Amino acid sequence: MSTKLNIEKMCQAYRLLYTIETMLREYIDETFTKQHGLYWYHRPSILKINLPNCRYIELIHIIRKFSSLNAAFTDYQLEELTRLNKVRNKVCHMQHISDEEYSLLVSCYLSVLKCCGDRLKMKSTS
Repeated sequence: MSTKLNIEKMCQAYRLLYTIETMLREYIDETFTKQHGLYWYHRPSILKINLPNCRYIELIHIIRKFSSLNAAFTDYQLEELTRLNKVRNKVCHMQHISDEEYSLLVSCYLSVLKCCGDRLKMKSTS
């Protein structure tokens, strides 16, 4: 693969990762806000991690832990999102990813868009 094509692939991979992480954070925040009120993040009994600063894998652990969050995903989707952590680390450390890893990234992006996207759109239109 030429350098230019690889740069484009890696830039797109980073865009997809950024979108996935951003949507997952918004999904967690929106779900917890509906359940626990606007200031849920001031109650450490709900979540002991600072959501804006947590790492990708911590987002996945949060989603797995709370049934109100993981109900939107299938077990297979959650497994893919967990596997994506290795790909995420490669992209963020500017290591090339394989076509198979890129396919996993796209699959995870589509899952997050399907599971979280509609909920977040409803939030922005209300």
